Amino acid sequence: MSKRKPIKRKIPLKQQLIGDRTLTLEERLKDSETFPEGPMNLVKNSEEKMSDILLSFATPLLNGTESIEEADRLIGFAMAVWNISMTPKVDRAAAIPAIAGVFCSDTGKGIEGTLSLLRTLLQRKDDYFSHVKKYIIDYEISLKNGEPSLKVIWAPLIPEA
Repeated sequence: MSKRKPIKRKIPLKQQLIGDRTLTLEERLKDSETFPEGPMNLVKNSEEKMSDILLSFATPLLNGTESIEEADRLIGFAMAVWNISMTPKVDRAAAIPAIAGVFCSDTGKGIEGTLSLLRTLLQRKDDYFSHVKKYIIDYEISLKNGEPSLKVIWAPLIPEA
């Protein structure tokens, strides 16, 4: 088991606007009640970039994606599945239907197909990414020079003593 504090958003992610612009990932993190005040250190040039890992993990979902909005929804789903995979298997049972239900209502996809996809991603995490012990806190996807760009904020899982 691992200890982690839940993220408490003051306003829902999709409504985080300042005037006519959306809050940046860094602004959302600074606004979070989970993290202490003070300077934020962004890790750059680490061994494995979590953004690359998340994109690789989400590849089966992203194949054939036609818009940045669709990719954003699918990466959000992949992030939720990733974070479920970080919980003990006994705790996953309650989270799986909840995440699948939210994804179904957001996309209009059927529950059975979504549950199957969710289980496939959980297995993918165990098979290919079990060495990555990081909890994904938030992400931001954008287009840079016509190509998708992903930023990820993560935290290491702290094992229980």
